[in-house]
Amino acid sequence: LLAIAPELVRMDRVVDEPDRSEGRLFSYTVAEMSVSGVVGRPSAATRDKGVALIEMIVEDLSHKVMTALKEEPPDLAPERTARA
Repeated sequence: LLAIAPELVRMDRVVDEPDRSEGRLFSYTVAEMSVSGVVGRPSAATRDKGVALIEMIVEDLSHKVMTALKEEPPDLAPERTARA
């Protein structure tokens, strides 16, 4: 959020919480793992880190979309002939 709408961020109110999921086998909701509703260390957040994260997400998603656009449906012919 610091990268796209910094005016909405109240850094004076951030609360860091430890990773309580370490060593656990099941996944839990934030409400089950956090006192404040936050997981992680928002105090370490910066605009530059946010921009870098957004760029990585856009690049990864773009790659997935471009791959999906070229994807062919599975070939069912071998299975159809095996059943016939």
